[in-house]
Amino acid sequence: MKKLNRTFLVRFAIISALLTQVNHAAYVFENISKTQSMLDTGIAYMFAASLELSTYIFTISQKRRIATFFAVVAILINLLYYWQGGVWDFHFWASITISCILPFSIWQYSDLVHSDIKKSEKQAGEPTRKKKKRKKPVQLQFFNEPNTQAV
Repeated sequence: MKKLNRTFLVRFAIISALLTQVNHAAYVFENISKTQSMLDTGIAYMFAASLELSTYIFTISQKRRIATFFAVVAILINLLYYWQGGVWDFHFWASITISCILPFSIWQYSDLVHSDIKKSEKQAGEPTRKKKKRKKPVQLQFFNEPNTQAV
């Protein structure tokens, strides 16, 4: 049996968390639908799947700003999914906790994915990606040279 490595486990955890989120997003989307038909259910799940797939792509691609946006959206969706209406009981606090923990975890996985990519590139002997250096501004020689023309 093949040994499980961290990269596999991280990606498995991301996908598992995102699959959990699909049901929440589909529920919220379907409940704001005007017609409440079977077509709306299908479209709601398509919306939710595309939302979570986008989150996965941005997470593994190290797009932190976009991943942060999707984490906030996921928290809002979860709050709407678990909303009971103004009751400050155990259910309310449990829903707040659950609503935040999955999106935050997904958002944090991007760091682990990035370090795994760098580690595998280093082991494979691939050149590491370097940051692009800013080009120095071009200086015109005309202004820097002393006046050499004879008068």
